[in-house]
Amino acid sequence: MRNNTGDAQQDIQGRTSNRADGRRYVKTGVPNVQRLVSSADHESVSKGALYLSVKRFGKRWRRSLDTNDLVEAKKRAKVLLEMIRAEKWTELEGAKARSGWATLPQVIEKYLETATIRTKKRNVAMLRHLLKLAGKDPEGSTVQLGGHTVWQFQQALVKAAGEDAVKRIRAERSANSILRQARSVFAAPVMPAYHDLTLPDLDGFLKAAKLKAPAVQYVAPPADVIAKISADYPTLKGEDPGGYAAFLLGAFLGLRNGEAAAAEWDWVEQDGEGRSWLRLATRPHWKTKTARGRDVEIPAGVLVELRAVRDVVVDGVRADGKFLIPAPHDTERSVRVFRRLNAWLRSRGLTVQMTPKGFYELRKYFTNRAAWDAGAYRAARAAGNSPAVVERYYADAGNRAPVEITAPAAPASPSPRTPRKVNRRG
Repeated sequence: MRNNTGDAQQDIQGRTSNRADGRRYVKTGVPNVQRLVSSADHESVSKGALYLSVKRFGKRWRRSLDTNDLVEAKKRAKVLLEMIRAEKWTELEGAKARSGWATLPQVIEKYLETATIRTKKRNVAMLRHLLKLAGKDPEGSTVQLGGHTVWQFQQALVKAAGEDAVKRIRAERSANSILRQARSVFAAPVMPAYHDLTLPDLDGFLKAAKLKAPAVQYVAPPADVIAKISADYPTLKGEDPGGYAAFLLGAFLGLRNGEAAAAEWDWVEQDGEGRSWLRLATRPHWKTKTARGRDVEIPAGVLVELRAVRDVVVDGVRADGKFLIPAPHDTERSVRVFRRLNAWLRSRGLTVQMTPKGFYELRKYFTNRAAWDAGAYRAARAAGNSPAVVERYYADAGNRAPVEITAPAAPASPSPRTPRKVNRRG
C-alpha cells in the first residue's frame, strides 16, 4: 500500500485511542471486525455497533460497518478489505458516501406505490411495529434491518408475555405472524421498485429463523358461555344493529373481519333451488385473502335478519345500504362495530384467557361446527382454508360435539291453499 493516498485515505482513518467516556473496541471473533462498547451500557457488549479495523504500515484504520449484526458485518468487512488491499480509494470514498442507506420511509413510499396486495398497509404497520419493539427507529435507516433486529423483536414480545405458558405460545405465534407480514415489504415482486435506492444486505432480516411456536388447536368455549351468547345475541338487533349484523356473518357464515366489513348486497345471489349465497370473489375494489374465492351459503333466517337492519339509522344518520353491515361510514363498519362486538362477547363470558380475538372466535365456532356436520373438506370450502388447516386449527382439540348457537328462524313457507269447493249443479 502506498503511503500517499490523498484525502480519500484520510476519510477512512479512525482514532487509535479509546474515547474518554469509557467506550472501547473489543474483539468479536471475526478477523478485522470489532464492536464498540461502553462501560455505561452493559447491553452494548453484545449489541454495540460493529467496525472494520485494519492495521496498515503501522497505522490503525477503523471504519463503521453500519450494522450491529455480526453476520452482515462480516460480509461488508470482506468487501471493504478487498478495496483496501487493492488501494481502491476512490471506490472506498463512494462506499462511504453510500453508508447513508435508503431510509425506511423511502422504501415504504415505493412499496405502497408498487404493491397491489390488499394487506400492504398492514404489512407496513407490522414492519414499523417490529422495529419499535426491537428498540429501533421506524423513520430511520434501512441499515437497522438485520438478523439481530429480528432477535431483539422476538425477545421483546416473548418477554412481555411473562411466565404464563399459554400467553407465551400466543406471543411466539404473534411474533412469527408479524415477522412474516413485515418481510412482505421486501418480497420478490416488489424488489425491482427499489432499484434506485441503496439498500444494505437484507439477508439477515429476511432469513432469520422464526420462533418454533407449537400449533394451538381450537378448544371450544364452555357450553354455558355458548348458551349465554346464543340466548342474548338477539338483543343486539335493537342495541347495536351493526354489531348484530357482524355477529350473524361471523357465527353463521364464518367470515373473516375484512370479509364481513367489505361484504355488499350486490354479492348476494340466489341459485335455482332458492338458496342464497354470498359470493366472495376478487373485484376491482376488493381482493380475497387467498387466490381463489368462495361462495358461502346464507341461511334463510339470517338473510331475513340482515335485511331487517339494512336501512337502520345510526346516531341520526342512515346506514349505507350498500353493505351487509349497516354503518354510515367505513370506520364505523370496519373498526368500531367489531370493537363493540368484541366487548359484548367478553361481557358474555368469552374472556381473553379463552381467546385473544373475540369476533374471530365466531369464525372458529362456525368452522368447527361445519367440520363436525359435514367433514373437514366441506368445512374448508366454506371457510376458505385447506382441510389440513381446518383439522389443525379449527377442529375442537377434544373432538367434542359443538354446542349450537341457535340461528334465526327461517321464514315460514306459505302453506298450500286448500282447493275451494265448488258446487256444481246440472
